[in-house]
Amino acid sequence: MQISASTQNAYTMTQTAELSKSASTTPTVSADTTPQKTDSINKSAYTYVDLGEDISQYTQTDPVQEKTNQELITYLTGIMNNTTPEGKKNLYALDTLSYSALITEEEAKELEAELMSLTYTELIPDLYSIDIDRPYRVQGIDGELIRGMNMAEMKDFLGEDYAKNAVLDIESIIKNIGVFIIDFNERQKQFPHEMGEPIRTLTLDPTLVNDDYHRYTKDESNKLSLERFKNLYSFSDEFSKTDKFQELFDKYNVKLGEKKSEILQSHKPVYDAVGSKAFLTSEVAKQGFSKSEAINYYETVSKELTDILYRPPKNVTHGMYIVQEMKESIKLYDKIAADLKEMWGYGDLDVKA
Repeated sequence: MQISASTQNAYTMTQTAELSKSASTTPTVSADTTPQKTDSINKSAYTYVDLGEDISQYTQTDPVQEKTNQELITYLTGIMNNTTPEGKKNLYALDTLSYSALITEEEAKELEAELMSLTYTELIPDLYSIDIDRPYRVQGIDGELIRGMNMAEMKDFLGEDYAKNAVLDIESIIKNIGVFIIDFNERQKQFPHEMGEPIRTLTLDPTLVNDDYHRYTKDESNKLSLERFKNLYSFSDEFSKTDKFQELFDKYNVKLGEKKSEILQSHKPVYDAVGSKAFLTSEVAKQGFSKSEAINYYETVSKELTDILYRPPKNVTHGMYIVQEMKESIKLYDKIAADLKEMWGYGDLDVKA
């Protein structure tokens, strides 16, 4: 998933001092009575919307937090942008939402038990009948099956948009995966196909909410959303406990929903639709991290994605494509954590700041 110092230095305090032009050599200090200006850099986030009223009385901008956010945004937008191939690749790797659909360890154990009950031929029915010139096939979740497709036929079946936001090109994806298990859309159902048994799938818990690569209960998700809202607008701790805070949060969700609907209609990744700066500012501002918390966050994401990638059972795979995506994400999060340690002089020390 840069803000220049000249445009993003959000807090200023002016005080002028000048030498008297009179004969006296004693300097006189004239204090500027203009109120202190505290205009948060968080306002550059694409998720920051106008709440329709003056909220300054409820906010408490912290210069230390502003500086930390600014440095982190400046760094992230330096390695992630939607104008260069490498920048786009890193932006894509930053997004971990798709990994929330991967099975949990408990679900993996359930699937392992189911797989153990199947015969080898049920698992790989066409092992000895693969045509080397037509090695690809697709299997629909409702039982549709198309065997023996060549590269051109496979590309035609998947369609032009199948891998438009992927790290790999469509031919590499087809070669790496070979066998695709998908939900046929109306266009794909027009291709000549056989019908067999529907695919056995695990049903994910519908009461859980996907957020990055986690799945939370609705109560946990709401609590997290409230905290992110508080951080984004720099609301004080005291205000976050009031009914007015909840009222503004409800208003925020409506306005943000309208904005996200417009982004969705653009048919672009969020960072392309709003720009990498606005996207990354949102990612940083909602967290309210200290320097040590930021480093710990990126290290934790890397560790947990690695655990997901290599957790048992060994005979349940995520497919070559998702494995490559996860490896790219892990590599990116490792780089960010290492770079932040170097930038902030942390080394191997566990410094809280």
